[in-house]
Amino acid sequence: MSPTAQPILTPSADMSEFVRDAAAYYRSAISGLPHPAAAEQTSGDFFSYPKFDQYRRPTRPAETATAIVRGLRRYRAGWNGFSAEAPREAAIRDSLEFLSRTISDADFRVDLDEDGAVSLAVDTASGRILLTFDGDGRIAVSERVGTSWSDAGTYPIRGSVGRASADVEEMLARI
Repeated sequence: MSPTAQPILTPSADMSEFVRDAAAYYRSAISGLPHPAAAEQTSGDFFSYPKFDQYRRPTRPAETATAIVRGLRRYRAGWNGFSAEAPREAAIRDSLEFLSRTISDADFRVDLDEDGAVSLAVDTASGRILLTFDGDGRIAVSERVGTSWSDAGTYPIRGSVGRASADVEEMLARI
């Protein structure tokens, strides 16, 4: 016969309501026994706990693009099956810096160029804006209207007061 199980977490008088409830959910999750407060819950999934809803916010498109850009580090030379270069770490770093500084809610599409540069494309009503990061601390901006591409200039990533370049932000604001 096995000894009786000792509780892992024991509620104390100084625990806040939130911590007491979390401890109860944790105990019910590891024991497999239902908890009265978790009647609507089908598992011990901590993130579906209703009290966490007040802390949730929608994910910004720039945050989604950030996760994709970070994933580019897995690519190696020849990633396209031919002679493509591996993504340049400086280009990844520059694009991540831009995404962390931008205030735009544009839907960024991440692309990797064969020369190791990282591109962020934004679809507009009239075409597309392409931001290319070569890893030199600048953004090369191209704009497509209809079927023709035009060079919209090269801008520094950093603007004033911790923001992205004001010129690039202005272009993205027109979307």
